[in-house]
Amino acid sequence: MQQSPLSNISTEYINYIESAKDRNIVFKETIINEIGDVIKDKSICDVQCFDGYFTRLFKILGAREIVGYDLPGNMLEVAKEVEFTTPFGINYIEQDFSLKDFKNTSKFDIVFCPFLLNFAKDQETLKITLTNLKSLLNPGGFIFGINASPFTPVHSKMYNIVTTSQSKKPTDGDIVTRNHIKDGDPIFS
Repeated sequence: MQQSPLSNISTEYINYIESAKDRNIVFKETIINEIGDVIKDKSICDVQCFDGYFTRLFKILGAREIVGYDLPGNMLEVAKEVEFTTPFGINYIEQDFSLKDFKNTSKFDIVFCPFLLNFAKDQETLKITLTNLKSLLNPGGFIFGINASPFTPVHSKMYNIVTTSQSKKPTDGDIVTRNHIKDGDPIFS
């Protein structure tokens, strides 16, 4: 098999990111707890797929079809590189879901959009993005997103302890430390 010029970079990056505690302990476990039992044999669209970590996870969990969308850039190239070196049968496509002229012909059972909605610059952009995401759904399909708040439990077995250097509830610009606790024991900060 031909080696891509990005192979060394993507291998090092993927080895690093696959061991990232927030992905493996918090988000991966949340996804498996919340929708893991409905992924098998479904078509899934991973919007803002970044480097394809969750896109590959869905394929491993039994998704029938998976497409990863993201803005053009280095992380989408890493996702494509991983697919080149370790094929999962995933298509990665450049797409901005906040554009009014969004055209779509594909339909999916599940639209996964982690950390996408919090990037909407205003209410109009959020409305356009949500309309575009909805256009991707098969009848009976659903949108699953993650927008982390340090004040909300991740799921029933894991919660966050949030501390600041102030005695008041944090506001924009304050430094916030989030400690992840599972079964009463600190996991990481």
